[in-house]
Amino acid sequence: MNDRRPCHRIVLLIKGIAGEENLSIEIKNGTPSVNETKENPDLFLEHMEAMNFFFAEFAPVRNGLAPEISGWFPLPIYIYPADDV
Repeated sequence: MNDRRPCHRIVLLIKGIAGEENLSIEIKNGTPSVNETKENPDLFLEHMEAMNFFFAEFAPVRNGLAPEISGWFPLPIYIYPADDV
C-alpha cells in the first residue's frame, strides 16, 4: 500500500541543562520520528520553554505553529501520582 499522506516537520534548537540539541521532529506516512540535525531551527527554546512546549497544556510558543504541528503537543505522557501507587 502506498501511503501518500503529507510530511509535517519542525526543527527545534533546545538549550537544555546538558547542552544544546538541534532536533528534527516529523511525521511522515503516519510515522513520527525525532532525529538530531544540523539544519537551521524553526524555533529556539530555553530549557523551561522546551519543557512547556512539549508537556504543558498551554504554551504560548506553540501559538505560532501550523495547526497540523501544534496538534502534536502536549505529548500524551502520563505518570501515576506517587500517592496512588
